[in-house]
Amino acid sequence: MPQGTVIGHVHLKVRDIEEAEAFYSGLLGFKVMAHLGGRASFVSAGGYHHHIGVNTWSSAGAPPPPENSTGLQHFEIRSPEPDSMARRLRDAGAIVEETLGGYLAHDPSQNSILISAV
Repeated sequence: MPQGTVIGHVHLKVRDIEEAEAFYSGLLGFKVMAHLGGRASFVSAGGYHHHIGVNTWSSAGAPPPPENSTGLQHFEIRSPEPDSMARRLRDAGAIVEETLGGYLAHDPSQNSILISAV
């Protein structure tokens, strides 16, 4: 992750830990800080213990929630290099939409992410 990237702390339900790590670490550049088998993983920028936790505690292999259901609508990653992050996702085949506030993308479990400038 580029210096100056800011993110709060969020835990996400995902269908597969390895798939989530490949996305958040491999594509977005977070570092895996802890990997708890196929059950949970914690990633971070700048050496923090974790900014994003992903788990399969009640979602292993599950489809995404139905549209318009309750739950997290999206979370935001504010980066000094949002264009670079969006380009890496597009290069990997992800659908990335430009929005007024930045870019809207989805992880492999369909968690929505707004990528915006710091």
